[in-house]
Amino acid sequence: MLSTVRLSNGRAAWRFFGQSGLVVILLIGKYPPIEGGVSAYNYWLAQAFAEAGHKVIVLTNAEEVEEEYRMRLTAGDRAKLRGFRKRGSILVSSTRWDSKVSYVPWANPYLSKLVSLGLELVARHRPRFAYCSYFEPYGVAGLMLSKLTGIPYLVQHAGSDLGRLSASRQLRALHREMLRGAAGVVCSPPAERRLIALGASQKRLLRPLDCRLPPDVFRPSRLGRKAGAPLRLISYGKLDPSKGIDPLLKALAECRGGGLSITIDAFWGGPSLEGIKRAISRLGLGKAVRLHGFVPPWRIALAIRRAHVGVFLESGFPIAMHTPLGAIECMACGRPVILSEELARKAHMAGLVLRGRTAFVVRGSRPGPKGIERAFREAFAAAHSQLRIVLNREPGGDRRLRRQMRFLIGRATGPIGLQKADRNRLL
Repeated sequence: MLSTVRLSNGRAAWRFFGQSGLVVILLIGKYPPIEGGVSAYNYWLAQAFAEAGHKVIVLTNAEEVEEEYRMRLTAGDRAKLRGFRKRGSILVSSTRWDSKVSYVPWANPYLSKLVSLGLELVARHRPRFAYCSYFEPYGVAGLMLSKLTGIPYLVQHAGSDLGRLSASRQLRALHREMLRGAAGVVCSPPAERRLIALGASQKRLLRPLDCRLPPDVFRPSRLGRKAGAPLRLISYGKLDPSKGIDPLLKALAECRGGGLSITIDAFWGGPSLEGIKRAISRLGLGKAVRLHGFVPPWRIALAIRRAHVGVFLESGFPIAMHTPLGAIECMACGRPVILSEELARKAHMAGLVLRGRTAFVVRGSRPGPKGIERAFREAFAAAHSQLRIVLNREPGGDRRLRRQMRFLIGRATGPIGLQKADRNRLL
């Protein structure tokens, strides 16, 4: 028999993981084909809910994403968006672009469209609760749907929510009401004080859903590279000045000019892509850098296993709590990574970094071409078939690494679970 937990607004959400019976969940947020970690997280979250036997209704504006932030989807990928792994089901409902639906001063009314579509979905499917990822516009949409229909909602913040958006006086009062009205506010410990200052009740703070990489997708494979053979790197994510792409390209040109055969598969995108293309041409790296654009989360693991080493050089990122998972995804696939010092010291990475084995760290607060070149040369010498990284529960591999990765690698029963305390408190 399913049990319920009484929420502060008098309504109930069901505990559903590991239980029998159908629960309908409204998931409001980014979703493929929007690129990025939050979109991927929401995709795996929906898959996990469906695996547990529940019906997931995804409410998103993903079909309206700009081309520079859009994943490249095949016909098979489209089927996966609406697919599910076991017993449950997933229905994706996105707002649509309509040139007639705008106003002056010009704006695309995302919030109004999300709430209007959400009203239809709530009436038709009667979800138990809404899970909103990001304050804008998804958490605000959850607030409005709750006011209009009575559906309880959870809201999970992103870094930008607590940075530039919450700093705006024009948004502060509405965000306060959104946090006060939420049945639960999902946050990591470093964000607790900030959220309480913004209006969240400490009693309603919940730890994040334990996002585990699905082991059937992010599975390790051996490094099929002989010592001294050409080295194939992989890098992916939105282009940003903090990502270190310019010095990376200069370091790559120096290494190739010095006789090292190194190439890179780059899954990059964003407004600055054209400038990066010009830099690639100027440095004579047309054959060394293969540009692919963004791909969906279920295909990035295959691209990682085709490469030998991942490269992630973020430094000086304006949101301190930003925790990109690309390096962990590479390690989960059995690949070492080249990291900036900033990323290597992140709390979620520090225990996984064995310098010279799982990671080649570029020293200094800002990775420069010389430091990156040294890391490339280290990786060229060390990343070969004798190096094996096992970060899941398979026999063999480094015990320390397997201990550190237990919270990241899911079990066969599902890629994403809830932390025990949260299961008991809410779901």
